[in-house]
Amino acid sequence: VESILLGIEYDLVNFGSPSPAQFTKSYSLPSSIDSTSVRFDHHVSLKLSLFFRFGYAPSSTEKRALSDVTDSHADSQSYTFGATSQISNNLTNEFRLGYSRTGAIQSTHLDSFGGAQPTNLAAAMGIGGLANAYPDALIYIAGIGSSEVYASENANYGRQWNLIDTTAIELGRHHLKVGVDYRRIDSPLQPASPNVAAYYYSSSSVLSNSADYLGVYKSLSATPVFNEMAAFVGDTWQVATHLSLDMGVRWEVNPPPTEAHGNDAYTVAGN
Repeated sequence: VESILLGIEYDLVNFGSPSPAQFTKSYSLPSSIDSTSVRFDHHVSLKLSLFFRFGYAPSSTEKRALSDVTDSHADSQSYTFGATSQISNNLTNEFRLGYSRTGAIQSTHLDSFGGAQPTNLAAAMGIGGLANAYPDALIYIAGIGSSEVYASENANYGRQWNLIDTTAIELGRHHLKVGVDYRRIDSPLQPASPNVAAYYYSSSSVLSNSADYLGVYKSLSATPVFNEMAAFVGDTWQVATHLSLDMGVRWEVNPPPTEAHGNDAYTVAGN
């Protein structure tokens, strides 16, 4: 359908009437991902060992709908510190502190694929002076189909702290574990805005540049903050030589997210 619509768009511009012209062209969609990690271990004593781990994983992908190209770039960084201590013959403690950063940016633009003439879509729709505008144009031809072009850039980020502390106790046939798990997540969202959507439902609307529908929308940036905590206790009971029983309880507190700048989300109440 898209290959036919490309010919339709060309015919509308050049000849003023739609024609389901066939269009065939090959193209590549490059993508890449790399992952690197480094870990350092240090034995302070027979009863205490430490480690630090760093990880980095960037990636990128490209996709297109004819001359409408979307580039996506993401990267992830993680840092983990850990300590394991043998407090006594039957008591061990494990401590883990982690921090991770993730970022994803998706941008869409027009290029000269298939002989197309790329244009500054935001400027053509009167919002070229805005830094992060989101122009969107849709053409619909009855009996044939629709085609949509847009240009935007959206960014999402993640910042996460994670702390886990676990104590293991050996009591006869019982292997007990008691611990706490805390997690804080900050997730900045930066949507493209404002969004101007122009929909054309006939060839005459396209040629006269008179949209049948025009909508203007504004999206606000936000930074949701999640604070989550849990406590747990577990027991592995060696009932017999060939039989063990695992039991445990985990209690979690996951309150609704807040917004870092006080712009908390609206609560929708229903019955």
